[in-house]
Amino acid sequence: MLVTAIGVGMPSLKAGKVRVLAVPGAQRHRLLPDVPTFSEAGFPDFDFRAWWGLVAPAGTPAEAINKVADEVTKYVKSPAFADKFGTIYALEPIGGTSTEMAAFLKSDRERYGRILRAANIRLDNP
Repeated sequence: MLVTAIGVGMPSLKAGKVRVLAVPGAQRHRLLPDVPTFSEAGFPDFDFRAWWGLVAPAGTPAEAINKVADEVTKYVKSPAFADKFGTIYALEPIGGTSTEMAAFLKSDRERYGRILRAANIRLDNP
């Protein structure tokens, strides 16, 4: 079993060496329309997705953050970038505001905190 980004596994899938059982997310992946989501496959709480984001040091002026966020969002939502990014990595670029990213990071931290506590996993610093 392997959990990986679709783009990473695509060569093995095309070669018939692996079979995709499910994909994360709320909807099926555009490159694998016949593959169910984990929720459809009976695992509604399994939602593990890769993401990339830009961050800035604390105290960075909001105007600078918003300018960068606006420019990056315009770029990642361009058809040329979306096509290339989607083809190479099989990921869907989103883009968004710094407020949306902050909310996502908070939610992600809380989610994984619950998972770690439920599994009694501790992250101890040496």
